[in-house]
Amino acid sequence: MRPLFEAINHLGLPRLEGSLIVDKIVGKAAALLVSYFKAAEVRCAVMSARARGVLAKQGIEYHAEKTIPEIMNKFGTDICPFEKTVLDVEDPEEGYERLYAKLKTMNIAV
Repeated sequence: MRPLFEAINHLGLPRLEGSLIVDKIVGKAAALLVSYFKAAEVRCAVMSARARGVLAKQGIEYHAEKTIPEIMNKFGTDICPFEKTVLDVEDPEEGYERLYAKLKTMNIAV
């Protein structure tokens, strides 16, 4: 999440629009952020089913080597905290706001 927020905050939305995003893992949280700045395409090794749904709905092209049901936390015991933050969110702007607030509560500077 942090690199996406840094890109948004330092480059700005106009410069990110139409971009190609490449990452190892893309879940719904990341999909909402790239939808927020209107990326053109996302490529990754692993993508969640929820991320595919968001990207398809937003008209963003995507390619993943593997699709999984959920992005899990680093211990594999529960859904990733960022994914939990946006489980019920469909709007990219609301996703951005909730995820930004989540980063602040975790004391992660962006």
